[in-house]
Amino acid sequence: MKNYYYILLFFLLSAHINIAQTFVSTSPQNKKALVEKYTGINCNYCPCADVIVYGALETNPNNIIVVKIHEGGYAVPGSGQPDFRTSYGDALSFQAQNTGNPAVSVNRHFFPNYSSNGGTAIGGCYSNATGLAMQSPPTYAIDEALSEPAYLNVAAQAEINYSSNTLTVNTEVYYTGDSPFSNNYLNIALIQDNTVGFQAGSSLAAGGANYIHNDRLVDFITGQWGEEINPTGQGSLIQTTHSYNIPENYNGIPVVLDDLKVVVFVSESTQEVINVSRAEMDYNYLAYDLSIDSIDSPISVGNLSNNENITVTLSNNGDNDISNFEISYAIDGINITSENYTDTIFSGETVQFTFGVSYDFSQVGNYNLTVLVSLDEDENQNNNTISEIITNVGGGDCPDNYNSPIVWRENFECYDPFIYEDIGDWIINDLDGLATYGSGAMDFPNETYSGAGFIYNQAIATVSDQNTNSQEPSWWNTYEGNQGLYFISAVPSGAVTQNNDWMLSPEFSLVNIESPSLRFMAKTLKDNWGLERFKIAVGNSTNYNDFTIISDGAYLEAPTDWTLYEFDLSAYEGQNIRIGINYVSNDKFVLQMDEFVVEGTLGISDNNSPLEMRLYPNPTNENYVIIQTNVSGTKEIEVFDLLGKKLIDISLNSKYLDISKLNPGIYLLNISIADQSSLHKLIIK
Repeated sequence: MKNYYYILLFFLLSAHINIAQTFVSTSPQNKKALVEKYTGINCNYCPCADVIVYGALETNPNNIIVVKIHEGGYAVPGSGQPDFRTSYGDALSFQAQNTGNPAVSVNRHFFPNYSSNGGTAIGGCYSNATGLAMQSPPTYAIDEALSEPAYLNVAAQAEINYSSNTLTVNTEVYYTGDSPFSNNYLNIALIQDNTVGFQAGSSLAAGGANYIHNDRLVDFITGQWGEEINPTGQGSLIQTTHSYNIPENYNGIPVVLDDLKVVVFVSESTQEVINVSRAEMDYNYLAYDLSIDSIDSPISVGNLSNNENITVTLSNNGDNDISNFEISYAIDGINITSENYTDTIFSGETVQFTFGVSYDFSQVGNYNLTVLVSLDEDENQNNNTISEIITNVGGGDCPDNYNSPIVWRENFECYDPFIYEDIGDWIINDLDGLATYGSGAMDFPNETYSGAGFIYNQAIATVSDQNTNSQEPSWWNTYEGNQGLYFISAVPSGAVTQNNDWMLSPEFSLVNIESPSLRFMAKTLKDNWGLERFKIAVGNSTNYNDFTIISDGAYLEAPTDWTLYEFDLSAYEGQNIRIGINYVSNDKFVLQMDEFVVEGTLGISDNNSPLEMRLYPNPTNENYVIIQTNVSGTKEIEVFDLLGKKLIDISLNSKYLDISKLNPGIYLLNISIADQSSLHKLIIK
């Protein structure tokens, strides 16, 4: 009779489960691994830990769940950097006894063989002779966790309602065994993927201005340490429903509903996670939902021109395709243009749109740019407008126009501020691969970047709260204008202590240029660690290995005052060349460079040419010029720009040469009749 009672009880319990339980498994399972990664955007070695953790995730995506927690000093954003911190990070790090990032905690369990400080925190980045150590304490802890049985299973289903911006999470916990505690704690974490933003890096793993931050903790729906649940005995089933209003942003970082995910886990206390699961996500889209996601150009702060394009990103968040709607922009409340968008944006598609009407931002000051879309069927009007303050700080004319005797000039004023990649036609080689030092005096975007030189803008950078020297901010000033090319010394890593950065200039031509020379300005920001070191080279390829060093000695050392450097380029007359800058400082600080100029004289003699002729009008603003000569015959005419590019190659029997397709500038005309020829300079206004 006693045995029958237990069988009947099991039958009743099983019947109850079949009726009430909907999606959580009731079969005993091993634990899944909750990997909480402690990180920060200014942490050089945090990308290294990403590579290790995501390498493990790739091999076992169903059983490893990552939550990245931005906390600590490395997570404090500098000027222009994103703030990924939450109100939970410091307490989580403290309970893990984390003493430095990157670190990971696996199921908040103490692994005595891997603990970095006697707590649940484990060092996140490991290397060996060949580079990253993909098999290391974080992965060992994950493997151990996955081999352990769990006495409960947890699962969740989540729905995001786009019309109300709400999240509903249904969670089920089923106990396949008894918990040693009468109360456990249900935790529901909201994380966001695909957030593009700055991340410092190192030679082990690169960061960058456009680093993709995935699995970023943005909130705990159940609070810091979860919600108490019971009963916790074998056969217990706990079902909960949570509703959550999704904000537009977290710390100014926009929320993208499609990138939100939900992670649920059950712990015994603030530590010891028994099991974890990702929620099945259901995105309840609207039928029609058109949004403006961002203003992509012009840049928000910089040296702006009188002809700036207005470009925005649009998204179709609805179920239906969208076309034929109005889009407009206004400056300081005055409508500039309203245009009709006639293409089709398919459901789920994101596109860029550039207005047909540009705007003059050339006057220094602030402009309030507002962009509006208007779609009659749109069911969500909350994302149809976007505004941004556009600030022109000045600094020089863009594009930079110059005439002979200048062959090439670079003042760095016409690039986006603080970029270190894709700097116009410069070729960039960061051979040391190390992250750079930050500044205690100035805050600016992309601080502690990994790269070669970068475009510094003194008008946009701000004095740091940590600055202790009232004079040091002025040392960051450029030589002229607002922007310059600066190289920041790398943070030594292992055996690599010296910078080895190459930047190769755009190509320019010394064809028909006599006595060419190069000059530029450079200085060391401060000499606490010695003077900055660099070399100057010349070449005619895109490979720095082919360049010839033309500076004296092993390297040049720049003084702490702006200093003029000059080099004779006569050996390269008649060639197309590039200037190479090789930054080779060894654990210094900042090399500042500005105002590169190559100039010479045109190798032309208008009075003593073998072919007697005259070219007029010259200078001209007409569509033609007249070639006058007493020599009869067909004229073979070649027209070159100052870079040596041939623009016209024609045989002419008339004396009139059509130049209507040439832009204003300086050109070289080579005119031949039979065995006589003459080279002339033509100026088109």
